[in-house]
Amino acid sequence: MRNRLRTGLLLGLISMLFIGNADAKPSFGGDCSVCHIAPTVTDFVLPATHDSLTVPITSFSATDTDTQKASLAAVTGYMVTTSPTAPGSGDGGWQSSPPGEFTFAAEGLQTLYAWAKDTVGNVSDAVTSTVDIALAAANIPPVADAGPDQTENENVAVSLDGSNSYDADDGIASILWEQIDGVPVTITDADMEIATFVTPDVGPNGESLTFQLTVTDYSGAISTDTCVVNVTWVNLPPVADAGPDQPASEGDTVTLSASNSSDPDGTVAAYLWEQTAGPAVTLSDPAAAAPTFTAPEADANGTSLNFQLTVTDDGGLTATDSCVVNVSPSAPANQPPTADAGPDQGVTAGDPVTLNGTGSSDPDGTVDVYRWEQTSGPAVTLSDPAAAAPAFTAPAADANGVALEFQLTVTDDGGLQATDACVVNVASGTVPPPPTGNQPPSADAGPDMTVKSRTIVTLDGTGSSDPDDGITEYRWRQVSGPGVILNNSSSAEPDFLAPRVKRRAVRLVFRLIVKDFAGNRSKDKVTVTVVNNDDEDEEKDQKDDVDEKEEEHDDDKNDDEDHESDAHRSRRS
Repeated sequence: MRNRLRTGLLLGLISMLFIGNADAKPSFGGDCSVCHIAPTVTDFVLPATHDSLTVPITSFSATDTDTQKASLAAVTGYMVTTSPTAPGSGDGGWQSSPPGEFTFAAEGLQTLYAWAKDTVGNVSDAVTSTVDIALAAANIPPVADAGPDQTENENVAVSLDGSNSYDADDGIASILWEQIDGVPVTITDADMEIATFVTPDVGPNGESLTFQLTVTDYSGAISTDTCVVNVTWVNLPPVADAGPDQPASEGDTVTLSASNSSDPDGTVAAYLWEQTAGPAVTLSDPAAAAPTFTAPEADANGTSLNFQLTVTDDGGLTATDSCVVNVSPSAPANQPPTADAGPDQGVTAGDPVTLNGTGSSDPDGTVDVYRWEQTSGPAVTLSDPAAAAPAFTAPAADANGVALEFQLTVTDDGGLQATDACVVNVASGTVPPPPTGNQPPSADAGPDMTVKSRTIVTLDGTGSSDPDDGITEYRWRQVSGPGVILNNSSSAEPDFLAPRVKRRAVRLVFRLIVKDFAGNRSKDKVTVTVVNNDDEDEEKDQKDDVDEKEEEHDDDKNDDEDHESDAHRSRRS
């Protein structure tokens, strides 16, 4: 009995010692009551192929069965290695649960070893699995190319070209154009390789617009590039207006007027008046907008003085216009003619065109001389500029057509002159012009009217129209009658102060020229008859009559005194 007790105590002590040492593996030979069986890896699978170095572990499981002592049968650690050498139970890297992935050092065919350990440190045999790793090629980002910098005039269409952008592997998925600096503009087709916009109006210093192109490939990689469009100021020429032809009598103070001259995109900076025909006179200030001079003596049939006005805008461009002052002798004499350049015409490129000045007339004589001059549009050759009805061939025109302006100057048998103008709108294509071509506008200067003197009169061109692209410019000009100042002569409805008249009414004739966006023009005339303003003008006329009678009385008195003085000198001699 005592021996059995010693044996039991000894076996229990040995068992405790080995349980406390996980790496101890007792071997007593023969049947061992404290030996433990190593765990078994029952399942370990990797995917056959993968495209990255970190590979998921499809499955990993292990069991431990201890027939000697079931309470100690448990898997306590899991490990995977690339080495076939079994790890020690005390090595680092053991995990309490199966790992879900493993990261290899290189691609290619790789083998992974799975291990398990139990509570007393027994390590299982290895189970292997292989995977073929082929890394995906790295995405190459796209290259954005916004094209070269450009320099363009204002109000023109400009293309932004990103067609040289590219992507070396998966291609370009999207494109976006954006403006990042400068006067804002509207970009058309901003998501296309080639986008467009219209350059804005700019000042004399121009403007720089910056655009950014962003391209994105199918992998989401982005590239950007920028380009600059420098917009250059385009100075438009001024419009010279020397005022209407006007009558004058010998000794009158005559005022030339350039007040209706204008500049569409700036200001008129300088005026210059020059006399081009007739007896020389002295202008008070040739550089003034409204210089004066004294009308010279005229011959029996009257005398014509021609003046040319040159205006210069703030950008250095110039324009000219002319006017005629017909000076009559003190006694009633020759009356000036009336010029009629005929109606505006619409023709097609290549058509024969005949200008018609045969409607011109002279109230007290005949029209002796005709002189036609082209004042705008592509130059043409007139068959005879001195004929009443010269001809020419309509020049070539683009899709919008072109407008030709001609001025007719007629001279009567007494040497007095008058002017008128007409417009020939030339369309491109064949006869008849295609309906899609630009059609010329129709000018309407409003109905003739009768007004009282010293009242505000408004001219009305709002009835003018254009069948397709609209009217872009109105230009009013007085062509006969006592000169008046038009307020805003480039509007549809300018106004002026009617001049004072005596007992007889006066006629003022105004010409309206309208232009459409394609440059075609049309003209019309309106006559304003100014009548006496009853009491106010009658009182002024009576005062003028009294002043004239007093002047005549003074002249008669001076003549009598001169006569008496001459008689006295005769008696003394």
